[in-house]
Amino acid sequence: MEESFWKQTYEKILIGMGLFGITLKFLFLNQILPFIGALLLFTGFRKLRSENRWLKAGYAGAALEVVITIVTIVLGSVLEREKIYALYAWKGIDFCGGILPVVLMICLFLGMREELEQRDEKIKSEVLLHIIIWYAVVTVLAIQEYEGWILGFVIVAAYIGILVELKNIAEKLEEAGYVLEEHSVRISDSRCAAGAAILTAAGLFVSYTCFGAYHMEWTTANETQDPACEETKAHLLSLGFPEDILHDLKKEDILACKNARQVLLNQSDDSLRGRDGQLQLDGLAVELEQEGQWKVIHHSYGMEIRAFAGQKQYRSIRHIRK
Repeated sequence: MEESFWKQTYEKILIGMGLFGITLKFLFLNQILPFIGALLLFTGFRKLRSENRWLKAGYAGAALEVVITIVTIVLGSVLEREKIYALYAWKGIDFCGGILPVVLMICLFLGMREELEQRDEKIKSEVLLHIIIWYAVVTVLAIQEYEGWILGFVIVAAYIGILVELKNIAEKLEEAGYVLEEHSVRISDSRCAAGAAILTAAGLFVSYTCFGAYHMEWTTANETQDPACEETKAHLLSLGFPEDILHDLKKEDILACKNARQVLLNQSDDSLRGRDGQLQLDGLAVELEQEGQWKVIHHSYGMEIRAFAGQKQYRSIRHIRK
């Protein structure tokens, strides 16, 4: 038996809501799935925009969600996107992008309830309450930066439960005799989706090309060598000073270690790992020519891993003289 146009439409919307609520941080699925979900929501609500005011509002919200999703994906490829994220304007946009999926759920529920009431059918408002409670809990957990698995599974299960409740209401509406008529449109859904994909690809190309690298002004280094500096380098190397760290020192720091007595090295095999990269920390103590005086060097070497713009290496040296 062929599915009704209404069933095809509400299933598309519910699948879009499901994809938008999934976060899988590998193979760029955290960008791809919400993008597909936003397109499904837009094309689904597009067919309902003439039914009533709530579904029309859902259509407007879905269109806005597509725009915000595209902008978010493109900004993710900008190397210095943190500066944009710090702007109050972007925080407002980000807030809208976070609350819109919940708004779309509410619009779908209220739109279906209005259609049922026109057919003398009544439904309870527990679903609306469940949506509000779910969003409130998610907001609290996000503010507290909760990263546990237990509540995470509970939140996902509750989200799926809400989608099932919306599906049951949609089925009840169809049983009440609701028939969704398909209207002709100038631009098909497939062309809308293709246009959004092309726009996203163009934005990524521009961001990679124009904003995906650090602009550096290179100058030729002075190749003249200071005999005293080179002699001190050779002496430090003979004492066991790591060559890679020695190359990071300034000339005055090297000369300060002239006629050093000994070098003590604390080179850890472990590194500090964070969300965006890792940091290697090393410590050295150089006993200077005058007995009892030490120069302590803290050296760090890091690799910052960026989701779109590749990798950025950085070094840092801090000196403490006792």
